[in-house]
Amino acid sequence: MTKQTDTPAPAESLPYALELLDIRKAYGSVRVLHGLDLKVRKGSIHALLGANGAGKSTLLKIAVGATPTSEGRVLVDGAVCQFTNPLEARRAGIGMVFQERSLIPDLSVIDNIFLNSELRRHGLVDTAAERREVERLFALLRVDIPPDARIGQLGVADQQMVEIAKALRLATSVMILDEPTAALTEKEVTRFFAVVQQIAATGVGIVYVSHRLGEIFELCDDVTIVRDGRAILSTRVADTSMKQVVEAIAGGVVEEGRLASSANGSDEAAPPVLAVSGLAVGSKLRDVAFTLRPGEIVGIAGLAGSGRSTLLKALFGLIRRNAGDVHVAGRLVRPTSPAQAISAGLYLIPENRKTQGLVLSHSVADNLVLSILDRLCVGPLLGRRKIAAAAAESVRTFRIHPPDPSKIVERLSGGNQQKVVLGKAFNARGRVLLLDEPTFGVDIHSRAEIGARVREFVDAGNAALWVTSDLRELADVADKILVLSDGTSRDMISNWPQLTEAEITHLIQREPYESTL
Repeated sequence: MTKQTDTPAPAESLPYALELLDIRKAYGSVRVLHGLDLKVRKGSIHALLGANGAGKSTLLKIAVGATPTSEGRVLVDGAVCQFTNPLEARRAGIGMVFQERSLIPDLSVIDNIFLNSELRRHGLVDTAAERREVERLFALLRVDIPPDARIGQLGVADQQMVEIAKALRLATSVMILDEPTAALTEKEVTRFFAVVQQIAATGVGIVYVSHRLGEIFELCDDVTIVRDGRAILSTRVADTSMKQVVEAIAGGVVEEGRLASSANGSDEAAPPVLAVSGLAVGSKLRDVAFTLRPGEIVGIAGLAGSGRSTLLKALFGLIRRNAGDVHVAGRLVRPTSPAQAISAGLYLIPENRKTQGLVLSHSVADNLVLSILDRLCVGPLLGRRKIAAAAAESVRTFRIHPPDPSKIVERLSGGNQQKVVLGKAFNARGRVLLLDEPTFGVDIHSRAEIGARVREFVDAGNAALWVTSDLRELADVADKILVLSDGTSRDMISNWPQLTEAEITHLIQREPYESTL
């Protein structure tokens, strides 16, 4: 979009609020940024885009003084700055709203906004001055939030506005917004955009980080795309297109005619292993519908906040469903707890294995048999020989290293811990695996082994739902890709021939009415 002023100046003549010039960063022998430039004009909204691991976070950490640059210069309002900590960046006029909110629920709005930067008079906190400043900020943002309210009492949108007010108080030159709309509703996003435009109108340069590319074309003036630590594209938003942006992010070409919805699978005539219809969960999911057939791995693609993890948790009985039917192997199931879901043939591999998937202080054997204790009893007691045999079989099958069932799980590598989680799931003898980021934090070899075991599982007539933020992994493992958008199922796409990262990115970003490119 283009901002309206009384006497608009050519974009090229506007001074820069922030300049990151020839930024290079290395951690030991590993280089993560290679001479990257980012120039943000005063009063502009500048999108910073890139896939996970592209280098965006490292660049922003340098901008806010959280990490030093190996080479290059940082300029704020034309002045060279050498930040050694975030406090120096804040004093230079840089404010940042992080993706994860940094507010303290039990403190008031005022106390959160001035936390660690209180206004003082004669050595004492000047509460009257703080209140006046909060009123000024809220007037600028056009919000009506009680300054004395506890943060925990506010809704998500109001909490986000408090975060912005906190950053805006310091952002006299630059404001950085990291995925600011991930948890907002459509109505709240519209209100938020008006706030961002109002801030930019004061002359502050805004860096806007988002995976929602539609927002970029609606809100931003300029865009810089980072891939592999380099600026691949830097241009006016008006001079580019969604297709060009997607290809620059993913490093590949989006081929015409490859993204039509499809019901292709291993055996479309076979009865579904899992059939979901009309599934709704609060404000997170609505009217989700899809089927999994024997032999299929269906990957779930979607942006942050699209409902991917919520879907898996709802199927596993961790979150209450408001509506919808779930059939496993033709039988209607309504699990309201994980135990009921497991009995129905569903098993979840959780996103956080250390807090949700394992008992770290127990042995490999204890963890492997947690899901099948009822099958290992001899009379009223657990059979030690049955436990040992079941654990030894899983250790062999999943090549858990070291191959010692008595080893405490906490002492294993991340990859071997995940194999224990998977082994526990397989021992439950379910029909559907629900995998939430199953290869996060594991080495390449363990990734391959996990993929192979899941493929063996579905080849035996079962099915799997696989959630991952790694689009390359999604393309490698999935037979089909289910696209979730704003809490609803939008497309089921065949992954044969295999889609590219660029094509999957386009699937996630495109509007529901787009049937082709």
